[in-house]
Amino acid sequence: MIKMITAFTSEADIADIAIAEILEQIDIKALQKNTVAIVQCHAEFIKSGVLGAVCKALPFETVGISCSYTSVNGSSGALSLTVSVLTGDDCYFKTTSFSGTESKEAVLASAKEAASKLAENGKMPTMGLAYASFMSFVSGDKIVNAFSEGLPGVPLYGSLPISDELDFSDSYTIHNGLYTEYGGVFLGIYGDFTPTFKLTALSEGKVYRTHGIVQKTSDNIVYQIDGMKATDFIVEKGIATKETAGNIVAQPAVFTYPDGSIVMRNILSVDFEKGSFLLSGDAHEGAVIDFALISAGDVKASASALIGEIEDLFASASVVLFYSCATRLWSLGTEATAEIELLAKTLKNKKYQFAFSGGEIYPMLVDGKYINTFQNNNLTACII
Repeated sequence: MIKMITAFTSEADIADIAIAEILEQIDIKALQKNTVAIVQCHAEFIKSGVLGAVCKALPFETVGISCSYTSVNGSSGALSLTVSVLTGDDCYFKTTSFSGTESKEAVLASAKEAASKLAENGKMPTMGLAYASFMSFVSGDKIVNAFSEGLPGVPLYGSLPISDELDFSDSYTIHNGLYTEYGGVFLGIYGDFTPTFKLTALSEGKVYRTHGIVQKTSDNIVYQIDGMKATDFIVEKGIATKETAGNIVAQPAVFTYPDGSIVMRNILSVDFEKGSFLLSGDAHEGAVIDFALISAGDVKASASALIGEIEDLFASASVVLFYSCATRLWSLGTEATAEIELLAKTLKNKKYQFAFSGGEIYPMLVDGKYINTFQNNNLTACII
């Protein structure tokens, strides 16, 4: 059984104070044979050196991401750092990471190689936690596929980092106190347990039906829809103009593929000179493109629905992890804490971790096998 211990600090400037606050909340004597921790923090903790100092002070390895908001057990905030310790006698952990900006091919090769190290000596992890930076030249789908090639059949759960900036700057993955804007980190969890994964789904009634046919793409860049430039299409359909395109990330695209599968993608930037827009993940030619309209009410309703699905699991759970797409945070507006308040109210004294995400890495169970996917605009959960 894996035991979870959590700690929180909002001290982003003075490392000694932050370390003292974190260690005060972690009973080192209660740690079992094998231990690791997930760390999540605002980018300010990285810039000030507090994150590195905290990780150095902890007597176990750490993996994680920077994020715009994080929470553990009722303590939460934008300018915060959390530590979620996983410890157990009958399980063990292994971490690995990669970094690099040489090319798409080099990054994907490094990602696959790093993931495969968790399967050395023929032992596959029961599951993995996976974190990867957003890199404009490599789509989220391509990164997750590379992870899966390195760890075939292993369910991977995790997130891309996110910051206060819409262009994903100041977004970092973290491994033992070191950080990078171009790379990723893995945590393999080995043992006899069965994780449960859940995610929300957008209501069909919240999709604006533009019904455009995507005709020209290059990975995660869309160039042509319905015989016109992609930018002309979104202007004609009233999705965005040159003046409003900076806020388009809050209005995700919904792609329906010929096989009936549906994926949601955030539009990260619009290039009116080239007539294209950049997505968080891949889009395929032949797909139908629509757009989602997400309100604060939609976010709260979907969070409540997810809670309803998994509430019965909380009593026996020892680890509860949540990632919620930052688009959901932006849609909440002045009710920014509403989603986490719903979760905290339901979980009560149960140990949990929550963070907003730049994109969700999520294992879909299909015909009894896990297929790792890259998601947007969802609230996801991992329960052990």
